[in-house]
Amino acid sequence: MKRFVLALVLGAAVGLPLAAPAAAPTPGPLSTAAQPTCAAGDPVVWINTSSKVFHDSTSPWFGRTKRGSYACKSQAIAQGAKAAGTRGASNGMSPSKHHKKGAAGTMPAPSPSP
Repeated sequence: MKRFVLALVLGAAVGLPLAAPAAAPTPGPLSTAAQPTCAAGDPVVWINTSSKVFHDSTSPWFGRTKRGSYACKSQAIAQGAKAAGTRGASNGMSPSKHHKKGAAGTMPAPSPSP
């Protein structure tokens, strides 16, 4: 019986918080670096310095990559960074490498069905 009471007291002491839990932090940038003041129409972006990709303030990666810095969008573009999600034609692949083309450089016509 003494063991049960001791276990109950220890369990209660460990399991119950003594103070109210702190409020959960609001999600946001992890970086504590100061954001620059940019001209009107030139938003602040986060440049991932590892990948040379920049993220705007609506992106979940804004201020949250391991390596990066804040900059004005025009400055990020001048440094050669690309906007997140813009692979398309900037990846060095031409459409001809993605599609099989006929001898004349066009897609072959479909075969007539019986």
